[in-house]
Amino acid sequence: MSPSPHRFVTQGSEVPAPVDTRGFESEVSFTPPLCPCDASPRLGLELGLRLRPAERRQYPDPVLLRPASPVTGAHPELPRLAAALVRTMEQWGGRALAAPQLGIDGRVVVVALDGGPVCLVNPQVEPLSREITVIETCLSRPGVEAVARRCRRIRVTGWDPVRAPLAFDVDGPGALALQHAVDHLDGRVICAQPLAALEKKR
Repeated sequence: MSPSPHRFVTQGSEVPAPVDTRGFESEVSFTPPLCPCDASPRLGLELGLRLRPAERRQYPDPVLLRPASPVTGAHPELPRLAAALVRTMEQWGGRALAAPQLGIDGRVVVVALDGGPVCLVNPQVEPLSREITVIETCLSRPGVEAVARRCRRIRVTGWDPVRAPLAFDVDGPGALALQHAVDHLDGRVICAQPLAALEKKR
């Protein structure tokens, strides 16, 4: 069997544990049980949402075009949100997914890595290599391709869903996918940017 194209190198913490999706079937409920469908719930505020895996936000939905709010404090629904993101990512056939892609205003992403899917809250990315040019697609704009500039290797810091600190390095496809997901947290949809503008950065 060929070696995996991406790997972990931990920085002062253990390798992140995979997100546990057991018990998550077709939906996950937040409390209170329902909010208006045009609302964008902020984690940590008294808003709620019922998520179903089929409910994806697509460009040019406003929630995709504005920076997501940082998650403050420990939120009891974060593990369930992580499970919802992972299950939806897997059903859509993606490698990473950000909370705004499900209409949620919170800086939370999941990414598929060697040991399983990992959830990062308030992730920060530090480049560890030079940028390369890649062709990307986006779950929020199916059927569209765009040129992007990404680092092949990055260092990531943040929290897991129970607020334990995370810090690790990742390279290869996992690093590329994670950078794409973090762009969503900053209100950037790569496929929404003109190819000519992106190519000028090369």
